[in-house]
Amino acid sequence: MGFGNGLRIRGLWQGIPALLLIIIMVVPILLAWQRLADTSELSFWQSLFNLDSRRQTKNAVSFSILIGLVSALATALIGLPLSFMLGRWKWRGHPLLKLLATLPFIVPSIVATLGFLELLRNGGIFHTLSGLDLISEKGVISDVGEILGIQHLGWLIAILMAHIWFNIALFVRLVEPVISRLDEKMLEQAMVLPAGRSRLGRIRILWLPLTWAHAASAMVLTFVFCATSFAIILHFGGFEFYTMERAMAELGGSAGICAKGASRCYGADASAVVMALSSIQLLIILSALWLQSFLARKKQVPWPISQNKKKQAPKVLWVPMALLMIFLAAPLISIFVASFKVKGDFSLRAWSASFEGEMFSHLENSLFYAGMTALIIIPFSILCCEICILAEKRASRGINPRLNQFWSAFNENLALTPLALSSVMIGLGVLIGIIRISPSLIQEWWIPLIGHCMVALPFAIKCILQAMRNLQPEHQEIAATLGLTPFENWLKIRLRLLKSPIIVASSLVIAISLGEFGASWVVIRATSHATLPMFIDSAISRPFDSLARPSAMVASTILLTCCAILHLAAERFRGSSQGSGF
Repeated sequence: MGFGNGLRIRGLWQGIPALLLIIIMVVPILLAWQRLADTSELSFWQSLFNLDSRRQTKNAVSFSILIGLVSALATALIGLPLSFMLGRWKWRGHPLLKLLATLPFIVPSIVATLGFLELLRNGGIFHTLSGLDLISEKGVISDVGEILGIQHLGWLIAILMAHIWFNIALFVRLVEPVISRLDEKMLEQAMVLPAGRSRLGRIRILWLPLTWAHAASAMVLTFVFCATSFAIILHFGGFEFYTMERAMAELGGSAGICAKGASRCYGADASAVVMALSSIQLLIILSALWLQSFLARKKQVPWPISQNKKKQAPKVLWVPMALLMIFLAAPLISIFVASFKVKGDFSLRAWSASFEGEMFSHLENSLFYAGMTALIIIPFSILCCEICILAEKRASRGINPRLNQFWSAFNENLALTPLALSSVMIGLGVLIGIIRISPSLIQEWWIPLIGHCMVALPFAIKCILQAMRNLQPEHQEIAATLGLTPFENWLKIRLRLLKSPIIVASSLVIAISLGEFGASWVVIRATSHATLPMFIDSAISRPFDSLARPSAMVASTILLTCCAILHLAAERFRGSSQGSGF
């Protein structure tokens, strides 16, 4: 009896991560949804049919789906050729090219937005070289928009360009490793076959079966990120284009607010809108992520792994590769150059004023929250992943296989839940949930940490869990014969084998926290805990301040430099065996 109780006590720790996630993540979101229902004067179904009553929500659902689909298709048309060229051939400066191709994904969304605002503005590099004014929509763009019957065609093109730039790394990460690891003999054999003598035939019998699931998975993820786009739509959409994410962010400030004893809640209309939009968006994202999960589990033919060196890229491909690299680098270069300009003239005033003014305090907040997020999330992710692995091992040994498989899947899916919640939804969940518990807590310094941790957690889990599953059990079995205790075995053997994935996860978590915008915009933009992305958003909203925009460029350059360093660190420790994925 005592032995059984000891086993149960030792096993209780395996429920700690799930319990914490339910208390910190699930409960506030459920409380927030209940608060919205309580303060809304409309039922859920009435809220769904009342979306046309507001300018922000009138076409938000259809525009979110449409911009997501078009962006996914357009990104695939550029991302797939880039992935093929990087995976198929060797290039001069190949590591640098791949680094530049994957960097946009961890660049903060507000920094990417500012880069395209500078690149595409009247007098910017794009306008100077092409003569097209996408922001002011004068000249050719206006004429083409009138012919096609599309209002604000220039803004839509700008949004599409930013979405392609931001998500092209998904295709490079998911598709390029599959192409690069294909044995050259497979291609030679395909060329011998009658159906493989033409390029189109080889695409049909070789490249399509090899890459379709990975490419489709990248397209689904691109759709999710673009359909829930916030910063890009906020600054390029004007008063015309709203995604559900932007509509919820702008209306969510008054959602859930109701004074005691009031006959009508102040935020009744906003509560109804946010309740309806959040439900629709959650359903769309869950459906897309289910499809992505199905594609990830899709059985693939075990293609032979390449052991041969890549051939040098044909010269005919140098021009398209150069154009793609210019497209990827242009927004980043525009930000750096603009940080040294004040009223069109070269000046260091913005740099000196930034470090003497309020920007430095925002930078300190960003670094503090990023560091705290990494210190919390990395150990928590390791613990959560170990619980999943232990359950999978017990199932493989025949110990309650169904129960242990369920427990592993439950912990993994619970930790990945924030992927189904956009950053604005997370921010609203935290904000309204805290209002439900105690409104005074909203000023506490640790409240923003909840949003940062929730946004970063799935990426850490993805990095570490797969690496744990790939570990060879022989290492620990040999270590056990040396007389090491289980803890010494874990510390000296297992943890060292996981060093690279943990460093990659840490770099990614810090970069995500530094650039976190959506949840922070909802929760802390007006408090003393505002971060650097909040400073950038505020600065570019002050057009009459001559130093505001250059200061935003300075802050963006600092954020961009931090993310680039973290990306370099991650790439330095990323093993080739990790394959596709982040």
